[in-house]
Amino acid sequence: MNLPPSRAFQPARDGRATIIDIFEPREWRETGAPPGTLLVSQAALEAEGRPLGRGPVNLTCRTGLRSRETLKTLAERGLNVFEIAGGIGACAGLPLTSPAAGRRRL
Repeated sequence: MNLPPSRAFQPARDGRATIIDIFEPREWRETGAPPGTLLVSQAALEAEGRPLGRGPVNLTCRTGLRSRETLKTLAERGLNVFEIAGGIGACAGLPLTSPAAGRRRL
């Protein structure tokens, strides 16, 4: 299921959801992300096979392509997963951290 960025950010800020950025390490330096975002590469997240963080997981990537693929894999495992529609590219005007600030890598 897709969530518009504005609907994905508020539950994460309130601690009712987790946003996971599935950028690869080289991409993490090139863009910002919602505050408190977990950094987990697509391969690592798909291999993990268990929920991370609290509440539903909202996935994002640069354009939404990889998050859509990962959503399908994780949803098939029964996880409560959503995709932030359009990826980080669709988050213009919403608060994003700098590439290095406030982001945790797992």
